[in-house]
Amino acid sequence: LLTCLLALTCLRLLEIKVKGKYSGGTIMEEMQNLNCVLTWNKGEKSPKVRIEDPNPIQEEVLKALGYAIKDGWVLQI
Repeated sequence: LLTCLLALTCLRLLEIKVKGKYSGGTIMEEMQNLNCVLTWNKGEKSPKVRIEDPNPIQEEVLKALGYAIKDGWVLQI
């Protein structure tokens, strides 16, 4: 029960960060469609996570979560 309460609280805070433009359900659906892949380059000790090009809604949510998007690339801040 506590986990559900915390998840709903985080989702509500995210709705507020995107200025109420999208509902929690819309945010959840859009972010579920954001794909990622692990790449492991020769000589690297560990793999890196790469995210596909986000659509406009995903881009706003990622920015609200503290990520930067430059030329279609998602950069972790």
